[in-house]
Amino acid sequence: MRITITNLQNAYPIKRQRIREVVKAALCRKKVDAELSIVFVDKDEITRLNKKFLGHKGPTDVLSFPLETNAKCITGEVVVCVPMAIEYAAGAKTEIEGEIMLYVVHGVLHLLGYDDADNKSADTMHRVEKEILAKLGYIVAGF
Repeated sequence: MRITITNLQNAYPIKRQRIREVVKAALCRKKVDAELSIVFVDKDEITRLNKKFLGHKGPTDVLSFPLETNAKCITGEVVVCVPMAIEYAAGAKTEIEGEIMLYVVHGVLHLLGYDDADNKSADTMHRVEKEILAKLGYIVAGF
């Protein structure tokens, strides 16, 4: 397993070891090997990526870019907008780190094939997120 972490923002310190633990916990759901890049960005960068790749205006919390997926290994990139996590955590009165970890897990689960396009699949995805984060000691808003 190879996890590359890149921090391109300065709004909140990134705990690289905790990120690795969260990614590994998410990957255990499907027991696959992985080569992943986890990138932490500001609102300007996530807005640019959201427009370029999804055609959506404005910022979003997390984007996932699968590069190659097969039964044995997934490769891809997860881009997390840290200022969005900070804002949401402040409004929900929850911890910023937990919100960031939620975005990381959410992005990795998308790379693993989970979807949240409809209520049933979103409920399943949120349940899995909650299980993963709870095992690592995180409690996030909405759970």
